[in-house]
Amino acid sequence: MRSKQIVDPEPVPMLDQVLSLLPSFSATMENIPQLRAFQKETARLQQSLVPAFLTITVTEGSLPGPQGPDVRVLVYVPRNVPTPMPALLWIHGGVYFR
Repeated sequence: MRSKQIVDPEPVPMLDQVLSLLPSFSATMENIPQLRAFQKETARLQQSLVPAFLTITVTEGSLPGPQGPDVRVLVYVPRNVPTPMPALLWIHGGVYFR
C-alpha cells in the first residue's frame, strides 16, 4: 500500500489483508475495458447485498459522458415528503484516464 504514513496505523494490517485479496493490475489504455467490466460486475454483486430502503425511492439512470461511456446516476427521493425540497449533488471523482 502506498502512503501508509498518512493512514492510522491500527487498520493497516486489515487493509493489507484486504488488498492482498484484490487482483494486482496496472491500468493501461489497453485494459481499461476489462477494468470497467470488472467494476461493473463487482457493483452488480454488491447491489444484491444492499437492503431495501422503505422510506426512499431510488431511481437509476445515466447521463452521457463527455468523451466516453455514460455516467451512472442514482437519485434518492424520500417518500411522503412535500415538494419542492432541498437537494444534494454528490460527485465521486473516481479515477481519470487520458
